[in-house]
Amino acid sequence: MMRRFLIRAIGLAAVASLAPLAAPVGAPVGAAPPEPMVIRAWPFGRLVEGGMAADIRVVTRCRLDGYEILESLIYLNQDGRSTNFAGLPIACDGQRRATRVRVRVLEGEPPLRHGDASISAYAAAIDPETNDDLSVSPVFGVRLLRPFHCRGGT
Repeated sequence: MMRRFLIRAIGLAAVASLAPLAAPVGAPVGAAPPEPMVIRAWPFGRLVEGGMAADIRVVTRCRLDGYEILESLIYLNQDGRSTNFAGLPIACDGQRRATRVRVRVLEGEPPLRHGDASISAYAAAIDPETNDDLSVSPVFGVRLLRPFHCRGGT
């Protein structure tokens, strides 16, 4: 009986000594802290207006409490040409925002085509009290899909 008690006590002591090394519940081991400002784009966009524009789905989040967004924009690059800039909805309140952004071809340029392109985004934020600032400028690959066509009756 005493032997069983000692084995359990030693086992519990061993487990307790390893507890400080364990990650908090729900956090993966070695997980990095969340990024303070995030811009992500879906890997597919949709051509609209006869290829003179494209709709891109974007997710943004800023976790910098008290910071103000100075500038936030997105544009598309394809075949060495860029579209006009489109604004991005970002507020430094920790909320995730998913939106569709329409980027338009520059005047006089040929239409966008079905196929691969890249998205460039930029956002800058500043703390008005300390003047600390942060900017991000991610680039994503995107595949532009042909527009939807309605078939059949109404």
